[in-house]
Amino acid sequence: VPVERTETNLIPNYTFETFVVANSNRIAHATALAIAEGKRINPFYIFGGSGLGKTHLMHAVGRKILEDNPNTNLLCISANRFINEVVSLSAGGRYSDEKIQKFDNKYRNLDALLIDDVQFLCKRGGTQQRLFNIFEALLPKNKQIILTCDTYARQLSDFDERLISRFGAGLSVSIEPAEFELRAAILLQKAKQQGVKLPLEVAYLIATRLNTNIRELEGALNSVIMRAEVFKKPIT
Repeated sequence: VPVERTETNLIPNYTFETFVVANSNRIAHATALAIAEGKRINPFYIFGGSGLGKTHLMHAVGRKILEDNPNTNLLCISANRFINEVVSLSAGGRYSDEKIQKFDNKYRNLDALLIDDVQFLCKRGGTQQRLFNIFEALLPKNKQIILTCDTYARQLSDFDERLISRFGAGLSVSIEPAEFELRAAILLQKAKQQGVKLPLEVAYLIATRLNTNIRELEGALNSVIMRAEVFKKPIT
């Protein structure tokens, strides 16, 4: 019986080509690229603060895998969406055997599973059990699993110890806060993607003022671009 393909949920512009590499993310990028090109590292656990590029890198792996092997049954899903799927199995207070069978078939037949923000599974014992069962089904078959999280696996609280053990069984790599040069390079790359010529000194100014995360950098850049368009002024 043919396996029903899942919707990948990959973000189109999260690719390796649009990911800016620097010392703070070089190891994570190199590992992700190796996996995308066929190396099995199971699971690959990327951790670090919010807005540092974990999700971008995970989606880039997924896109590269599908470009090289279009028939790969791959799913990228957020932890919150995964929780909602598990909760829906018992809608109305009763478990549906048909729903559970469909859920199991969907996940256990995957070639690659990518889950974003697994820290949101804390205190979700039933959902963690479902994920553990999926791990037990996929890992022996050497199916690729990639996870992102805001902290190292051993620092997760209210998690099943067996699941934490699975998280740490492969390779855990951190992405550190972006240094100044990386922040400036990201701004220039984001501006280029929007077809906007951003002067180098403006990129340096924004990168100096904002040293938190990439999302805030992108927000600041979008604000500058919008103001320039509204007032019909060049960016200086």
